[in-house]
Amino acid sequence: MKDFSLKVSPREKTGRGPTRRLRKSGRIPAILYGPSGSRSLTVDGIEFMDLWKEVRGSSTLIQLIEDGVEDVRGLILDYQRNAITDNFEHLDFKEIPSGVEMHAQVTIHIVGEAIGVKMEQGLLESYHHDIGVRCLPRDFPRFIEVDVTELHAGDSIHVRDLVPIENVVFTDDPDKGIIACVLPSISQADEEADAAAKAEAEAEAAEAEGEEAEGSEAEAES
Repeated sequence: MKDFSLKVSPREKTGRGPTRRLRKSGRIPAILYGPSGSRSLTVDGIEFMDLWKEVRGSSTLIQLIEDGVEDVRGLILDYQRNAITDNFEHLDFKEIPSGVEMHAQVTIHIVGEAIGVKMEQGLLESYHHDIGVRCLPRDFPRFIEVDVTELHAGDSIHVRDLVPIENVVFTDDPDKGIIACVLPSISQADEEADAAAKAEAEAEAAEAEGEEAEGSEAEAES
């Protein structure tokens, strides 16, 4: 598993004014939640964006490096982005002590094309995007891969069906459904049929209208 790191700095001033100036300078305010409490930090915006390109869509432990302080491992708990600029405006990290069993949510990655979708007109429905695990930090998976290739229409995948990972315990209910391949409902099928019929009728009307216009032009010329 690749190691990821990020330089952080302590944030002494909080509040709306200092936070606004901090963002204008290109840094992102952050909070690290740990066993002994929380600490306010700042992160370079460009450095974090470079890191984000590699870790987004996964659950990744990140080595947080701060001058004069022992490095700690952190997990991104939450973030806020500007709706207009899409810039990150705030980050929340959870400290993960080394050698201590951890509980966290891990992102689910779906792989393959379900046979129920490919051959049986089914639709793939994802009920959950992550799953709870318990393990030591060194065994923490970045994501849980779920292969749906053999999933037929009407079948579903539950927590109990996941491929075991060494030294990792799935903490969610074994009967919890994750992904299902379902057949479209009758009403949905009717709607699709109606939409197709409507599109066909509109195409025929447009064609007839075009032919009528051509006939009128021919009469005018004669």
